[in-house]
Amino acid sequence: MHYFLQFRGLPGQVYVLSVVRFLINLGSCVAAFSALLFSDVLGCSEMVTAVLLFAIAAANALGTAAGGRLADQVGRKKTFVLSCALIFALYAVAGFVATTFWVIPLLIAGLFANGFIFPSLAAMVADVCDEANKYESFSLLFMAQNLGYAMGPAIGGLLFYAHLPWVFWFQALVFAASAAVLWFAVKEIYVPAASGEISGPERTDLLNGIKAVRKNTWSLLRETPPIYVFILGMVLLTMCYQMVSYILPLQLSADLGPRAASEYTGLIWTVNAGTVVLATPIILRYAKRGNQLKNTAVAAVLYTIGFGSYIWIRSVPLYFAAVIVWTTGEILITTGAGAFIARYSPVTHIARFQGLYEIARSTGRAFGPPVFGLLLYVLTYRQAWTVAAAACIIAGVVMYRTYRKIFLQGEPAHEQS
Repeated sequence: MHYFLQFRGLPGQVYVLSVVRFLINLGSCVAAFSALLFSDVLGCSEMVTAVLLFAIAAANALGTAAGGRLADQVGRKKTFVLSCALIFALYAVAGFVATTFWVIPLLIAGLFANGFIFPSLAAMVADVCDEANKYESFSLLFMAQNLGYAMGPAIGGLLFYAHLPWVFWFQALVFAASAAVLWFAVKEIYVPAASGEISGPERTDLLNGIKAVRKNTWSLLRETPPIYVFILGMVLLTMCYQMVSYILPLQLSADLGPRAASEYTGLIWTVNAGTVVLATPIILRYAKRGNQLKNTAVAAVLYTIGFGSYIWIRSVPLYFAAVIVWTTGEILITTGAGAFIARYSPVTHIARFQGLYEIARSTGRAFGPPVFGLLLYVLTYRQAWTVAAAACIIAGVVMYRTYRKIFLQGEPAHEQS
């Protein structure tokens, strides 16, 4: 229990934002069951399902990029509430057409609007934190996210075949509640810079105050090697992670039948989220002492072991045991990602740099299904996991070599004070 004491004394708004994040993920039923919606409900082939998963992930990535820019330019609260309003409207309608192909454009549009969420919330956390409590604040946000995700997919799994429209309506109602909580309980302290000028000398340095306002996000990213390498690595690792949402449900469906697959898919994400909630405080205590690139390299090894287990696993209990292994890797990555990015972000681009992490994940989610979908023409499900495990090892080696090259020779010059 003493591990949870790390989260005492954080800025008050961090706790409110964590509640909002919990609510958002409590309603995240739709994305978790997209593969089964396309394949089992709409009757799409494996390749068509992969293409549609690419489309919704690409829409989410584009939404994250747009949302990060909007949050930096007009404010975090306005961007968040706009996103929730759009999602409420889209999913309210989607519930009435959930078993028809009309649900596809509504789902894609909903995932685009959903992309606004992460950079807005992450930037609001970064706005109220200092260097001493960034790790704890972002980790609490991550725990709240997964506590909601421990419950949301489980609810969705029960509703999916019996009451499919309510999967969409439930999410619409939860997003409306999230917007109400944030609007009334969170104060917007961020003031967009006017005319490209930065105020507040305590947060201004050569990179943040002068160069940042004159360059776009991608130019600044290339000049910030730690984040640049981390973001590229996350694309590959997320491509492999996406197999849990794409290939694992199909594998379970082939082995156990569609109805059991939907129930076990929901429970897999519940075990994933429950592991995050219980293990994050313990892992955080040690992970925050290390470097994020090094931690991500270790996470890649855990991904290799967890995903590689699905090559030979046949029993249901072992499916869930593997979840704990790759979830530990996920915790190592995610507990430090927000603080790591905030540490090196230009003050003018905080939301956009926070959004880069979600863009990397969305890019991986977009390209993972088509790539592995093509592989399924010549490979079995279990052989595809072999490819994923090998890719994770490659990502881990690159991350570790980069960590040694950048950090063991001294801290990068662009670190934010």
